[in-house]
Amino acid sequence: MKILLAASAVALFVAAPTLSGAAAPQTSPQYRQCVVQNMQACYPRDGNENIYRPSPETPEGIAFEACAAAVRADCAALYPN
Repeated sequence: MKILLAASAVALFVAAPTLSGAAAPQTSPQYRQCVVQNMQACYPRDGNENIYRPSPETPEGIAFEACAAAVRADCAALYPN
C-alpha cells in the first residue's frame, strides 16, 4: 500500500531526527533545513507524481532508507551539534 504524503507532512516527518544506535539527535535549525531540502529526492513518486513513503521491506523502501541515511549523514557533517 502506498501512503501519499502532502509536502507539508513530508517536511514535518523528515524534520524529526531518527535515532540510530548511539547517535545523538541533531537539533540545529540548519541541520533540520538541510534534511528537509535534501530528503525530497529520496521519496519515490507514483504515476501522478505524488510522493509516498514506501514500505521498508520493498526495494523502494530499502533505497529510500539508504538515501535518507546518506542525507542525514551529509547534513550532520555540514552542521554538527
